[in-house]
Amino acid sequence: MLFLTETAEKILVCCVLLKLKLILVLSGTYQIIHCRVLDGSTVLMVSFAYGQPSVIIEDQFWMELQNFATQNTLQRIIMGDFNDFASLDEREGGVGNGVERMIQFKERWSMCNLMGRVLLN
Repeated sequence: MLFLTETAEKILVCCVLLKLKLILVLSGTYQIIHCRVLDGSTVLMVSFAYGQPSVIIEDQFWMELQNFATQNTLQRIIMGDFNDFASLDEREGGVGNGVERMIQFKERWSMCNLMGRVLLN
């Protein structure tokens, strides 16, 4: 499967740099690419995400991620830019209620059965 978007090409290059033995692209949209990674006996899902900073598109993104989460039970790593924040000290600029956005992000994260830390650079 070939994804022709600029973002997807950059994501796949990132995968190659990880030097994993086999990467199978399962599905993808312009916001997220889901892959199955096989490295010896280890199998896991890796999703690369870019959440558009638009309310309507953002809702679609989280619905896609939630649907994928309910269909797959393997261990998962999701990385990318969600254009959102999990704590108020991550927020820079913007308008509106930051607390509401933070709570919504955490709820969506939980609905996708994601646990653990949200790592930031």
